[in-house]
Amino acid sequence: MATSADPRQRAEAGLTGLAAAIVRSARDTVVHTVEVAALESRLAGIALAAMAAIGLGIVVLVLSAWGLLIAAGVSALVEAGMGVAPALLLAAFISLVVAGLLALILPWLARRLAFPTTRRVLRHMRSNGEIEKAHTPQGTRSGAGAPGAPTERR
Repeated sequence: MATSADPRQRAEAGLTGLAAAIVRSARDTVVHTVEVAALESRLAGIALAAMAAIGLGIVVLVLSAWGLLIAAGVSALVEAGMGVAPALLLAAFISLVVAGLLALILPWLARRLAFPTTRRVLRHMRSNGEIEKAHTPQGTRSGAGAPGAPTERR
């Protein structure tokens, strides 16, 4: 009897060892994936900080260039015979007009922050009952069809 139980015990030990190896492998995969994600998020944070610093530098340089362009324009107007005060007022007026035109673009851009197309698609899915069907057991209400499958309209 010891000889007939011996292969069975070896098979069970082999299956137990195989199951343990599978669990170890899955755990190692998850651990390594989390480590890679953590390292990548750290790199992304560093890249974001560098991008913000570079963006700030660009803004400073663009504002400096704008100021120099205004100064050059005022200087040219003064040399052309216009007084300093009217030339500065004209430069300020032109700057305000450009700022106003840029401000008119903001509401158009702000509309995109509300995800209008996504909201329209979700509203359409809700009105067709596709969202509710996808969240019920077996993915259907009446038992026909599969989750995400097109539904007939009546």
